[in-house]
Formats: sequence, C-alpha cells, structure tokens
Amino acid sequence: MGQTLMTYSAVSGIILALLYAAYHLAMRHTTLFAFNRHMILAIIIFSAAVPLTPVSRGVSDVIDMAGIELPELEINLVAGKAAQPAGAGSLADILSVIYITGSAATALWALFNLIFICYIRLTASRTKIGYTDVYVHNHNRMSPFCWGNMIFVPSDMLDDDEREIEIMIAHESSHRRHMHWIDLLAANAMAVINWYNPCAWATLRELISIHEYEADCETLAICDDPAEYQLLLIKKTAGSRFHAFADSLNHSSLKKRITMMMKNQSKSSARLRALALLPAMAAALCVTNISCVGESGDRISEESLATETVAETEARPATGNSDLIEQPAIAPEFEGGISEFYRLLSENINYPEKAMEKGISGKVILELIIGTDGQVEDISVTSGIDKMLDDEAIRAVKKITDAGNKFKPAYDKDGNPVRVTYMLPVSFRLE
Repeated sequence: MGQTLMTYSAVSGIILALLYAAYHLAMRHTTLFAFNRHMILAIIIFSAAVPLTPVSRGVSDVIDMAGIELPELEINLVAGKAAQPAGAGSLADILSVIYITGSAATALWALFNLIFICYIRLTASRTKIGYTDVYVHNHNRMSPFCWGNMIFVPSDMLDDDEREIEIMIAHESSHRRHMHWIDLLAANAMAVINWYNPCAWATLRELISIHEYEADCETLAICDDPAEYQLLLIKKTAGSRFHAFADSLNHSSLKKRITMMMKNQSKSSARLRALALLPAMAAALCVTNISCVGESGDRISEESLATETVAETEARPATGNSDLIEQPAIAPEFEGGISEFYRLLSENINYPEKAMEKGISGKVILELIIGTDGQVEDISVTSGIDKMLDDEAIRAVKKITDAGNKFKPAYDKDGNPVRVTYMLPVSFRLE
C-alpha cells in the first residue's frame, strides 16, 4: 500500500510542478484574484485526478495482459544466483516507510490544528458584533481568523476602536462568504500527499495569498482611506496564527498584500494568459506516460505489483475453459509470501553455462495456471528467448511446486475459488 501511494504521489507531484510553474509565470502577478483562485484549485484537482485515470497509470500494461504478472526475477551472472525481489529492508521499503512517516506527520499536524480550532470553538462565547455572529476566545495573542462558517476573535480585540473592529470583521466575513476553508482543505490534502514536494507547499501558500488579496480587495471597498486599512494590517501582524488550515488576518506577506492593493486592476484580457497552462497540461500527460515514469509503480515495488494490481486484472480462462473467469476479488498468494517464492527460486535456478558462453540473455515470460486448490496446474512459455533459458526457468519453478509448495487460491466476489493465470517474467542478464 505504501509503495502504491508513493507512486501516486510521484506522478501527481510531477503534474503539480509543471502546472504550478506555468501558473507562476503567467498569472501570479495579475489582480484577477477570483480567477486565479479557481486556476489554483483546478491545478490541484487535475494533479490529483490524472494519476488515477488509465491514461497515466504505469501498471496499465500489466493490467492489459491476459493474466496476473508476478514481479520480474533477474539472474545475475556475477552473483551466480537469482536476485531477490524488493523485500523487507530493501530501498523500496525504506523509501516507503519514509514517505508514509512524512505523510502521517503532515496529516497529524493539520489534524492537531483542526482539533485546536474545535477546542477554541467549544471554549469561546458567541456574541454579535454589528450584524455578524462571532466567537470570542481568550487566546489574546492570536489574530482574528475564519474557519467554516465561524469567525473567531480574541477577547482583547473588543477593546479596540470600533472602526478597527468593523474592518477586521469585514475582512473575515469575506473569507466566510467565499468559503475559502474548502480551498484550504483541498490544498492541505495535496500537501499531505506531496509533503516532500516544494511545489505542493508553494501552491498552498499561493492559495492563501489569493484568499487574502480577495478579502483585502473587498474590505478596501468599505474604507474611505486605504492607508487606514494598511495601518491596521501592520498593527495586527504581531499576532500568532494557525498553520495554513484557517484564514487568518495576518496570513501571507504583508508587503505583497500592500503591493497588490496599490496595483492597477488587471484587464479581463489577462485571463488569456491562462492558456499557458495548456502546453503544461500536455507536457504533464506526456511525462507521466514516458515508460520510465509510467512504470515507476513496477520499479518502486515489485511486490506491490503482484499483490495490489491483481484484483484489477481480468483472469484468463485456464486450459479447457471456454469462457473468461470473472475477475478475482482476492488474488492468489504464495504461501509464505512472494519474497519466500523468490528465495526458493533463487536457490533452485541456474544460468545455463552454454547460454553464458554464447552470451544469450533476455526475458522469459512463463504462464502459470493456479488451480482452485492453489496448486500450479501447468507451466508454459508465453514469450521465450532460447530453449536453454526457457527450460531452466520452467525446471526451477516445477522443482519448487513439486516440493509441495503452493499458492493460496484466488476467490471471486462470491467467495468461490477460481482458476487464474499468472504471468511470471524471469530475466537472465549477463554483466
């Protein structure tokens, strides 16, 4: 599971980086705040959705095969024995643990902030300021902020000038009206998935800045003097604020916000700059379909390929059947695990000496029929290299199965055991 999430994260991260770079160059300095906000959200959604579609899934080639493909085994001449697949302690597993740990830590930090907001809500008192319902809390070093349909203000703010209070409430009301908290949920989810990717955090910061620009623009409309509002922002920047999970008055760079207030409004034709994202989208789709990227799921975890993509593969009928077997709900699994299977194979397979002398190498693809009792009923060569290598691959697998080793059978959605076909690639490589 961890390797699958890591592969998904890598592909979505590439797409996010390309699209954010295009946005940064084309749209970042315009004052079309609502349009830019929707652009950022579209980038997040596109980056999250495309890796889930068949067009960019690296395992699509495996799924299209008539059978379930096991991880590839390589016979290394130097070692003289079969190389073990990625297992516990391998680089893939180490990277997976690091990735899951980072994602979990990021998610926990966001959850902690959400719980803290709930705590403030439970301990705050509800009151009205003007016509607006607000929640007054005792964390006086905290700036006003908005989450969901709620506006939170520190109790000491009630001692401020009435005009200042009105301006601050107007600012937070703008966040509430535009439901900016939904944007932050999406951006934080992307940050959890791509916690190691600087572009994920840059996208989150950009979205927060746009929220503040949008709220500033609307708040300025009720101020007779823009300098009054700018001075208020300077006054309130000293307050603490949340992790980027709620819209706070002092979020984002104050210098950039004041600069945006002073800029002339961008013309509506500036929206055409968004067309720059179209080549970036095309490039993202191309990059994720390059074999070295598209097959990253296979390379990151050979074991996950056997155990996690199997349920999506249509099993081919075993010899003697006329109709396709329905897709197995539970995939067959070697008793002892796939790592044990490769350990046994590494002990029983040898690189034929004559094949080494002739420099013959390549990949042999075997077809294993797994019966309803988990026994390997038949082994045949689907794609061979040379008879010596083909026979050696078959001999080694037969030796394992003849010794009494078998698979746990596959089951359909009704819980009935079914016969399925495994595709087992064994690569003989000379170094």
